Amino acid sequence: MTNHDMQLYCKINNETARLAAAAMRQLGLSTRDYVRVLKVARTPANLANCKNIELIHFTGELQYRPHPRPQALERRLALNVNEIVNGISDPSMRKQEPQH
Repeated sequence: MTNHDMQLYCKINNETARLAAAAMRQLGLSTRDYVRVLKVARTPANLANCKNIELIHFTGELQYRPHPRPQALERRLALNVNEIVNGISDPSMRKQEPQH
């Protein structure tokens, strides 16, 4: 499915968009994960003869996404904190304090 097809066939309402944004933050979903959920949610929407993907279709498919491992969440959190504190996203780029 191309980006153009996604825009035509994978439309969601505001309620579903808010839930999707929250899911991306809380579950650590990447953009790729989000697109996959939308594509798969299109199937039950088709079966229900719905023009758009409704909340029930999105949440139904979202529950089948694998949950991130705790280590992955910890690393992502560490990167986010490091980015906020130092303005960088890679811990190896952090300035090393001179050791005396």
